[in-house]
Amino acid sequence: AVRPAVGADAAPGVPADVRDGQDKALAFLNSLKGKSEADVVQLLGPPAERGTWKFRDRDQPKLRYDVAKKSRLSLYFFNGHVVNADFQLMSE
Repeated sequence: AVRPAVGADAAPGVPADVRDGQDKALAFLNSLKGKSEADVVQLLGPPAERGTWKFRDRDQPKLRYDVAKKSRLSLYFFNGHVVNADFQLMSE
C-alpha cells in the first residue's frame, strides 16, 4: 500500500482540504494495485505514453497518464499487474 511520508500528519500549517485530498489520492492509487493493463486502460482510457522500466534485468510495461496540467500518474507493471502507482504534482 502507498503510505504518506513520515510526519505528514504532523504539519500543522497544511490545510485540512490538502490532507483530505492526499487521503483520497492514496485510496485511488491503492485501488490500482493488482489491476491488469487491460483493466487500467478500461478504467482510465488510453495512456499518454507507453514505456518500459527495468526489473530483474527485464523490460516491464509502464503507462503514464497526464492527470491534469501539472500532474502525472505512472503505473508500473510486473507479471501483467500494477505493482507501483506513482503520482507526481509539479509546481509552476
